[in-house]
Amino acid sequence: MQRVHLPTSSIQELLGVSSVIQSDSLFAKDLKSKTEQAVQDTIVATNIIEGFKNPHQSAAYLKNHASFPLEYVWIIIVKYLGMLTRC
Repeated sequence: MQRVHLPTSSIQELLGVSSVIQSDSLFAKDLKSKTEQAVQDTIVATNIIEGFKNPHQSAAYLKNHASFPLEYVWIIIVKYLGMLTRC
């Protein structure tokens, strides 16, 4: 089998495209993770609101998610600490 020799500019372009694809993949994974967390936070917040609207029917939501505000704030703090350590 013969080897195909690509010009240097083509190799550099392929490496650049590969790098962009890898960067986009990491960005998409990060975005997916953030979206999943936001969906979970929204569900919990909705359950808490329902618990306050209908305390007789949904009081369990309030008990189950009593620490939600602290958990949410902690997630934000950890996120910002991570950003600060990368600087």
